[in-house]
Amino acid sequence: MTATRATAVRFVSIASEAWGAEESLMTLVRHRPPDAAPVELAAAGAALRDRWADGTGREASAIRTAGNRLGRVLHALPHVASAPRGSVVVLWDVDLVPLAVVLAPWLRLRHVRPFLDLHVTLAGDRGRRLLRVLSRSLAGCLSISRYTAEQIGATCDVHVVQRPVDTAVGAGAAVPAGEDGFTVAVVGRVDPEKGVVEAVRACEGVPDVRRVVVRGAPFEGGADYLHEVLRAGESLTTAQFAYEGRVPASAALDGVDVLLHWNRHEPAGRVVQEAQLAGRVAVVPDEGGAREFVEHDVTGLVYRAGSTADARRALASLTPGARREIGRAARRVGRERYDAPARAADYFAALGARAQS
Repeated sequence: MTATRATAVRFVSIASEAWGAEESLMTLVRHRPPDAAPVELAAAGAALRDRWADGTGREASAIRTAGNRLGRVLHALPHVASAPRGSVVVLWDVDLVPLAVVLAPWLRLRHVRPFLDLHVTLAGDRGRRLLRVLSRSLAGCLSISRYTAEQIGATCDVHVVQRPVDTAVGAGAAVPAGEDGFTVAVVGRVDPEKGVVEAVRACEGVPDVRRVVVRGAPFEGGADYLHEVLRAGESLTTAQFAYEGRVPASAALDGVDVLLHWNRHEPAGRVVQEAQLAGRVAVVPDEGGAREFVEHDVTGLVYRAGSTADARRALASLTPGARREIGRAARRVGRERYDAPARAADYFAALGARAQS
């Protein structure tokens, strides 16, 4: 007998820009299984709404923008409240969880089940305690990694669901085989949380590192930190440095041999997955969610979080042979682990948004 599935899945996002989490959302939607419930989107960011229209052929609902996140949360309220009867609402931002509390009686009356997609690391114990209290009004939480799941505890039904990545990301990328040194990339949002300055400085003095490239951009108003990154790059004496700004995801790893990831509080790190699929070597700290994707010396390298010396040691160990072997293993494992249709099926099943026997 087939159980009743959700009538629809409405994603609600107040992100002003589209980064890795929004790419994950679009990948989930593109690869959702045939028996998944219809999907909808309400979003504040124009970039995400445009991508939704391109990817689904349907318009997304626009959440009114405001000068701050609180304003966007308040403007998101009617988009949560108006979810179709019997549907699932996926709150694509932890700041939206209070809406599940405020609207709990109404959502229960309409048999609407609110879920949180947890893909951020909260700052401090206070934020985690508050999330655990508020999450009691959720039907469930889909966490991007075990690391992020620890923040919410057992206050609601928590599923750790690996996010999908299109295998086409690395389809045409050759496994690095250069014998005359290598290029290290730092990819993603340029802000202090990501530790871009520290990552650039860690490349100093590593004999085989010939070039260091930063690809990404700061949030609006983050120019001061970008200047720090540029100064760190200009101070390198043993490698060339280039800042290339934000590039398309398909080009983020072009000409790159090694990805260096610094953030010890990273929820997961989509770019680490993309690097593995492309046969690149991901070098990650031993704390945070990115560590869950890497088996040391097999599918990447792991260094002691926050230690410039240990990061340099890891980079210095990457002989041409080691880069080739790790790149091949990472690509092989990644194709199975990040398989987009399989992971999207897991995600929609966790939401109760698939027909089940």
